[in-house]
Amino acid sequence: MKFTRIIVERKALHGLIVDRRLRDKWLKVIKPKAFESDVNRYVFRILSRIRIRLTGDILKNELSKKRKFKLKTKKRVLKAFKVVLSTKLGKEEETYVFEEMCRYGHIQELLVGMEEFVETVNRGDLQEAEAKFMQRVFNIRKTSESLEIDAGEVLEDLKYRMAEMKGRFKDVERNRILFGIKQYDKILGGLFSGEVCLVFGEAGIGKSIFLLKVSHRARLMGKNVMFFTLEMPKQQVELRYDSLVSGFKYRTNFRFGRIASDKIEKWKESLEDSAQAGGKLYIIGMRGTCTIEDIDSVLNGYAVNGMDPNLIIIDFLDMLSSGTRSWSEQQEHGKVALQIKRLAMKYDCPSITITHRNMRQEEDIQELHQSDVGYSQRKNHFCDLVMGMFQTEQDKEENLISFQIVKGREGRLKLPIVKLVPNYDYMRLDAPDKKRRK
Repeated sequence: MKFTRIIVERKALHGLIVDRRLRDKWLKVIKPKAFESDVNRYVFRILSRIRIRLTGDILKNELSKKRKFKLKTKKRVLKAFKVVLSTKLGKEEETYVFEEMCRYGHIQELLVGMEEFVETVNRGDLQEAEAKFMQRVFNIRKTSESLEIDAGEVLEDLKYRMAEMKGRFKDVERNRILFGIKQYDKILGGLFSGEVCLVFGEAGIGKSIFLLKVSHRARLMGKNVMFFTLEMPKQQVELRYDSLVSGFKYRTNFRFGRIASDKIEKWKESLEDSAQAGGKLYIIGMRGTCTIEDIDSVLNGYAVNGMDPNLIIIDFLDMLSSGTRSWSEQQEHGKVALQIKRLAMKYDCPSITITHRNMRQEEDIQELHQSDVGYSQRKNHFCDLVMGMFQTEQDKEENLISFQIVKGREGRLKLPIVKLVPNYDYMRLDAPDKKRRK
């Protein structure tokens, strides 16, 4: 079965316009550059933008907005649209037609990349030219728009890894985020680029306070922190951070608005002093149904303006939507965790998010397990570090919170359960003093 290119374009457009099933399946896969006919390409662009069945009235309305189009061009577009609608696409032709359209797009992308390939060859760097050529071939053959392929031979890539290691030796703090828990930072070295940490615990135990603790420490290290809050209003998170930095009580001074005029200047000075290292903390409130694509869009906006994230914090995972249909809540949470992992790898920085803990019937819990992560165990599979927060009966009496790492990428490390003292008045989590430990 073979058709001319113009017939393939018409059949593909016909299917995308009249068949919603084909539109959902192929609209994101096919690129405008796959259309050789400029009028067909224009019709496709309108269809991909409005994502509904295209009619003559809609097309005329879109054409009326384009003042640069001449009347002759508009007539050509409308004529091409009528031809497309009169075209037929049989069931047996579907696969062939759309695969051909994908091939057209791939060839066009490959031709664009040939110029860069030829320039590299002319410079005499044949190894780099071959690598760039193969990289482009890999990427144009990918099936997902969100997929980025990075391929290389281990010996040929050694020089790049050695350069990366030299950079890490010079500035070891640049590529990691510390938790502020001495025992874990010493053994694990912190959280590194592309890694995801999942923190779980019961409601009200202090998960969000822990996120602020890590954010503040990263800011003092000169990092750019992007803190996405889906649960609490942006201003509430900012006031909590103000309490942590200034040393004024959150509930009394900030939540109830009872802050004396003489403390306002000290409040401002404390935040200015904490910014001397050059780090920035952006609190971003996301209202309504939020997906990873929404977060990615915000991060991309900051990155375009030169503000690349060094740490991404999401409060919290359970309120995110994967943006796709899921058959169960467990599957949905697993998809979201995977998307957070891909986001951390895309921006080459660590990410921390939180979730709830499954409640047990036992009154006094002495340790946690991976099965205690709330709602879905699939979250664990895509996170590099899983950390739990809980309180034993003795912890409640002594006003302590227990931290325990239940999963790590470095094998089965027997890490100790660490105790911290919560101070909800000042939004702090501190290590117990020596006398208290005894």
